[in-house]
Amino acid sequence: MADDTSPEAKPEDAPEAKPEDAPEAKPEDAPEAKPEDAPESAPDEMPEAGPDAESDGGFVAITVNGDLLAVPAGMSLAAGLLLHGMRVLRRSPREQAPRGLFCGMGVCFECLVTVDGRPGQQACRLRVRDGMEIALPETLDHG
Repeated sequence: MADDTSPEAKPEDAPEAKPEDAPEAKPEDAPEAKPEDAPESAPDEMPEAGPDAESDGGFVAITVNGDLLAVPAGMSLAAGLLLHGMRVLRRSPREQAPRGLFCGMGVCFECLVTVDGRPGQQACRLRVRDGMEIALPETLDHG
């Protein structure tokens, strides 16, 4: 048995691990994010700000209560309706007060419309697409 004074028992004689001795993590070693890992969203939902949010310069045709409207491609549905003077999109349930675009970012739920037969869609969170059908209550005065 070695005594505590032998050179083998001294911790200060142990080789030190140096940072340069450690293997380096390379970016190619990191797992890649795959498209299937991304959260799913509705295909018409507005993307985050960035180059995809810009219009290609063309127009799309949408139908609002049977009226055909041309709206710039890439625009939110709320902005497209506002462009055509439709400020009031619904009425509040209790007071019947006019409601329309308020926050423009999906927080307030004041811009709910029926899109392609699906009620309660946030117009500010949807990108217009060709052939989109929007139903607004017929009793609205949009001004």
